[in-house]
Amino acid sequence: MSVHIDRSLRLPQAGYFPGPEPKTGIALHHTVGGTAASTIRWWRESRTRAGRPRLTGTAYVVERDGTVFEAFAPEGWAYQFGLTWPQDTRLAFERRFVGIELASEGALIERDGALYCFDRVSPKTEKPREEAFDAAGAQFEQVHTSGHASPDELRAFANNVGAKCVVPIHSFEWEEHVEHFPNVLRLRDGERCELHPVGRGML
Repeated sequence: MSVHIDRSLRLPQAGYFPGPEPKTGIALHHTVGGTAASTIRWWRESRTRAGRPRLTGTAYVVERDGTVFEAFAPEGWAYQFGLTWPQDTRLAFERRFVGIELASEGALIERDGALYCFDRVSPKTEKPREEAFDAAGAQFEQVHTSGHASPDELRAFANNVGAKCVVPIHSFEWEEHVEHFPNVLRLRDGERCELHPVGRGML
């Protein structure tokens, strides 16, 4: 089934970079309160101190009712990440993503049994539970997901990429697993490791 794209709120060409740029990823954001129309209007009207367009936005904004608005063609780009990286690195990263903004109140925050939206705890942002959850009786739970791979998964990854050296970072009790990895280089906090090109790889 094809998705209808509403192009009635498109940014003027001066409000983004038309490209075309090759894309390698999709970046999802949420507006934390704004509707699709108000979000795109803010992008259109926002100016730097010098009075120039900020060139901020994403190609698409999905309204709460599911309507998809196109702010500019997906082969174009605008600043969407708020990065403070060096300019060359920043531009290369920004250009390669198709951005999609979801019009929403943002993630809920639980504080002392109450729920809050719009990314802040305030009497004005408190969210009634009957609005936050459906009639099926769903409960709010804060769950932490690690995202850290297991030793078996790390070992399989090291073997698959043909790692000549493994440098563990952000890990605990690595000594228990050292014997399962080839050539582990263990660094102390603050200790530097310099990489030098050797053929097509790094050493």
